[in-house]
Amino acid sequence: MAIADNIARMLFRAAAGNFSRAGWSFNQAYRTAVDWGWSYRRTNMLTDWNSINGLVKGWTRAKNVNPAAKFPKKSMFETDLARDYKYRVHGFATYVDQATGQEYKKEISMYTNRWLSLDVYQDEFEKWKEREQYETGLAIVSTDFQMVEHNSGFTY
Repeated sequence: MAIADNIARMLFRAAAGNFSRAGWSFNQAYRTAVDWGWSYRRTNMLTDWNSINGLVKGWTRAKNVNPAAKFPKKSMFETDLARDYKYRVHGFATYVDQATGQEYKKEISMYTNRWLSLDVYQDEFEKWKEREQYETGLAIVSTDFQMVEHNSGFTY
């Protein structure tokens, strides 16, 4: 049963951002998830919803941030990160499939302990992706970081 719950949670978390951006309430998203067979413990679903809904609101708060200046605390989204890092930086990457040449955008994120500007985070990601095989068969053409989450368990 735990495997089925994990799959349901993965599916719900993947869809929750779209539900939130469309203006859905938690109850509406919950009923839809139950109808689609993606239900798991309601309190866990609500925790996931609040986390993802907060991220969606965080994108809106960070729209007019100067990318060359240190990312402001008031625009960060406070959360409990699953990993022991101070920050998680979110953005988008433009990929090119090396086999087909098709170009597409994908949401990306990176964990770090350094409080920097969005421009510097992009440089850090470029260095990191050269060391790691970020996506097999795909080349990242450009990155655009737009939001920073702060782990509420750590100081700035």
